[in-house]
Amino acid sequence: MSAITEATDVAGQVCEFDATITEQHADERVAWNSDSGPNHAGVITLHRFDDEKTPVMASRGRSIHP
Repeated sequence: MSAITEATDVAGQVCEFDATITEQHADERVAWNSDSGPNHAGVITLHRFDDEKTPVMASRGRSIHP
């Protein structure tokens, strides 16, 4: 597993967090769980149509518990 540091805009404020990549398939999918900062997990999925079109689907959930 790999570790990353990311920044995201949450309600107009920039939040940084450390995360662990939990799943990774080259050119297809990457998923993570946060290790610090806002408690959340997410996944980015790429759906290649052809050489010029690749829709990207992003999903991120955030825990409401501290």
